[in-house]
Amino acid sequence: MVSLAYLPSAERLTVVIIKARNLRIVDDTRNSSDPFVKVYLLQGQKKLKKRKTDVHRNTICPVFNEALTFDIDKETLKKCTLEFYVMHDSLLGASDILGVCKVGRSKDCRPEEKSFFTDMLHSKTATAQWLTLWDSKVPLIPRTSS
Repeated sequence: MVSLAYLPSAERLTVVIIKARNLRIVDDTRNSSDPFVKVYLLQGQKKLKKRKTDVHRNTICPVFNEALTFDIDKETLKKCTLEFYVMHDSLLGASDILGVCKVGRSKDCRPEEKSFFTDMLHSKTATAQWLTLWDSKVPLIPRTSS
């Protein structure tokens, strides 16, 4: 679950990562994962900014409640896409991607995510919504929710 709010007077986008549920289990020995979320602000294929949440250990249903802010003007934001990567923190190697979601006006965003992004641009209040994560290897199959 994610909340988006844009404050035009401060030219600030606030992304609140609220929680996730039913994430994929990476460590079968303890039936859990160590999830965190990376958020990228992209314009076309160019990564403008990146933020990430803290890691939550031993859970597949983390509650993050973390606000990530991006300073960006509205005209630039209209051309951007937000990419959410829910990752498993691997202590010994590269982090595993548990799922991916994109919000924005790009062609690879689902209609619900396009609408969510448009509502955020026109609303004066924060809007929260569940986003379906896609398996990073097969981007058209729903995997879990965040």
